[in-house]
Amino acid sequence: MTESSIAANPYIAGNPVTGTQMFFGREDVFEFIQQTLIGRHQNNIIVLYGQRRTGKTSVLYQVRRHLGPDYLHVLIDLQAFSLDGIATFLWEIAGVTCRTLRREYDIRVEQPQRQEFATDPRGFFEGVFLSRIWSAIGHRHLVLMFDETARLEDQVQDGKLERDVFDYLRHLMQHNQQLDFIFSIGSRLEEMQREYAVLFNVALYKQITTLAPEAARALITQPVKGTFDYEDAAVTQLLKISGGHAYYTQLLCHSVYTRWEHTGSSPVTVEDVRAVLPEVVERGTANLKFVWDQASPLERLVITGMAELMGDENLPVATSRVQELLAEKQLDLPAQEINKAMGDLVSREVIVGTEEFQFATDLLRLYLRQHHRIDWVREDLGAAIQQTRQAQVAKKRAPRRPRLIMAVSVATVTVILGILVGALLVPPSLPSLLRPSTPPDPGLYEFNRCGLTPVGEVERLLLRLCVESVDVQPNGNMRFNISWKTEIEEGLVVDGIRVTGLLKASDVGNSNMYITDDQGNRYDFVDIGGAAKSELLIPNGETADGWFLFPPPLGKARLFTFHDDDNFWAIPGISLETP
Repeated sequence: MTESSIAANPYIAGNPVTGTQMFFGREDVFEFIQQTLIGRHQNNIIVLYGQRRTGKTSVLYQVRRHLGPDYLHVLIDLQAFSLDGIATFLWEIAGVTCRTLRREYDIRVEQPQRQEFATDPRGFFEGVFLSRIWSAIGHRHLVLMFDETARLEDQVQDGKLERDVFDYLRHLMQHNQQLDFIFSIGSRLEEMQREYAVLFNVALYKQITTLAPEAARALITQPVKGTFDYEDAAVTQLLKISGGHAYYTQLLCHSVYTRWEHTGSSPVTVEDVRAVLPEVVERGTANLKFVWDQASPLERLVITGMAELMGDENLPVATSRVQELLAEKQLDLPAQEINKAMGDLVSREVIVGTEEFQFATDLLRLYLRQHHRIDWVREDLGAAIQQTRQAQVAKKRAPRRPRLIMAVSVATVTVILGILVGALLVPPSLPSLLRPSTPPDPGLYEFNRCGLTPVGEVERLLLRLCVESVDVQPNGNMRFNISWKTEIEEGLVVDGIRVTGLLKASDVGNSNMYITDDQGNRYDFVDIGGAAKSELLIPNGETADGWFLFPPPLGKARLFTFHDDDNFWAIPGISLETP
């Protein structure tokens, strides 16, 4: 055993990566942040989203090294906040900001006392505290980086934090040019409550997902360079098991290193990797169990069925095979329900694939084989699915409440989809023009990504907008096919929602309806059709269809967000990777 073998394990299994030595990849994320905050079309609100343990917090720790001296960064961990009222919330933000500026930048700002926030917390924070900050930092920007942002919504839902906290944060975003925000969230936008989603409707989004193969390979090999070596096959096996997931890669390598300390054998082999898998599954159980707990009964049946069909290796499985297996287990489920469950699991990065599917990380297969075999859970899950169906049927059959007769018995509500005249065409940011263009493959990319918003001040009158598909044409143009659907609560007597589109197709360049990509570029539509330029009355429960045509994407852009600022929509996660 060499002296180096007693060194501390270099792999970080669980905690965020705060230094640079064990941080690999994410160049695309930092380029996006740079272009968003300091690029030609500056936007001071960024949302980083992704599943648990994908490295969002580690990215926040690294941002300071990528923006330069004019940006002062304050990391706010909302898990450490009490969040028992907006006064306490703003006081805690002020305290963390003062301490961070003093510790990291040697900038001293008088730290407010808690009682100063008692009477008018919003006014004091903006009028007094932020004034002190601007006096102390001059022309520089303050970047507030909120980690574990979902706690805000949790506390609001529990009644511990005022609901208007979202309105106030939105106000700060829109009225303080030197104040930048980066939020880290673990959910997709369409899963959030309405108030939470509206908070971020003017933000730009970047997904934090698995590491690029070269970055994952570097994470495996570089920390132990000069200590021991990996066989190429062992590295390939580690990548295959982890799927490039940063946390699981670190966890695997941490156990491999511990095994090497006991054996001293180098290079590490495939057999060494396989030997640590039971330990890794046990150590990763908390995160793997979270995936199980968050899944619906049908999704649980699907993933246990997949694990059963795969056996001892994470092999591709077709939806039809899952349906056949469930039928063999006396669970005769419709194909469309299984397909929907598969789609939801793909969107949450639990599984990957298009026609055949695998687990995003093979550790989940191993966990399911160990703790949730399909024969152990099928009766309970089948009963849970049946109960859900019965509840849905009972709800449909429930007697309707008497209609409330209002003074005006029939009303029509109008939604304006865009500014009708005078809009200016905003060109995409120039840096991407210098990169070679590689347009996506022509074809139809299907989605079911939606946003939901109340119409006017009527909370019970809702309009849902969905990006149904994107048709990439041979010339590279992207036609976004959109649907609008009304959802009116029973008892509200209205004809429907009148959608007034862009009445002239020549009204291109609308400043409120556009798409952005994950490189920070913005694209304005060049043509429109259907409900996008028509005036339609959409009765309750009915759908209207339209489309927007956008120019070809710049560079290698493949991930887009659809924006409708008029109606507070921002629909992220529109990927053109696979038709």
